[in-house]
Amino acid sequence: MAWRSLRWGAASLVITPPTVTLDEAATQQLTAVVRDSVGKQLTGWDAGVTYTTSDAAIATVDAAGLITAVLEGEATVTGTSVSALTDTCVVTVEAVP
Repeated sequence: MAWRSLRWGAASLVITPPTVTLDEAATQQLTAVVRDSVGKQLTGWDAGVTYTTSDAAIATVDAAGLITAVLEGEATVTGTSVSALTDTCVVTVEAVP
């Protein structure tokens, strides 16, 4: 199967959910799907995704895509595939009364 991944390469990355609203201290697991140009889901090294957050004071994200809400506000979590494709999840954190 690796030959197919190398032959077609990654063509799309979709992060779900695309938006999430969380209370402070809550978590949400992201899912990333990388597909080739014919729509086949890739696996292995070419399906790897790294995650970053625009504001770690609002929401953090670990290497597996687990978001943790920290403080009220909005942050964007970006997933980047090994082939430099990106997609985002907008995270809104609400204060717990």
